[in-house]
Amino acid sequence: WPEVQRVAGESLIFEGTEGLPAQIAAHLQSRQLSVTLSEQFTGGLLALQLTRAGAPLLASEVVPFQQETLAQTARWASERRVKRFAGLALFLGGLDEEHLNFALATPEGTHALRVRMSITRHSLAVRQEVCAMMALNMLRRWLNGKEVASEHGWINVVESLFVE
Repeated sequence: WPEVQRVAGESLIFEGTEGLPAQIAAHLQSRQLSVTLSEQFTGGLLALQLTRAGAPLLASEVVPFQQETLAQTARWASERRVKRFAGLALFLGGLDEEHLNFALATPEGTHALRVRMSITRHSLAVRQEVCAMMALNMLRRWLNGKEVASEHGWINVVESLFVE
């Protein structure tokens, strides 16, 4: 694994066979943090993955698509975290042409990202899986004290925002 980590650098998401949802569940439990989820494009996939891993998940919802600015997305995630009495709130928006909004509300503030994704390269199921992984990676990076934004090949961050 050290050689893989040396080559992959920041792109290495996890070591071994544990998987990203299980790693996040362990981090959340050790830090006594709960998370609430709001999903559009992934339709409950994040909730399924985190529930299977035993993550401390509070209310989770699948909501219909709404076109919104990145600031609106950040505000929505922040309000949801407070309303649900959760340590964290993770939001994954709907697909607006080739763009998606992600937001992670934390006690310190809310991180929001707008990404551009090629919608012609892969099936809907693959795009949903990749977006779920990107949202989980955003959470993992925050839990590890890293910048939440990272590139994912055919997904590019086009706008980012932090609101205290």
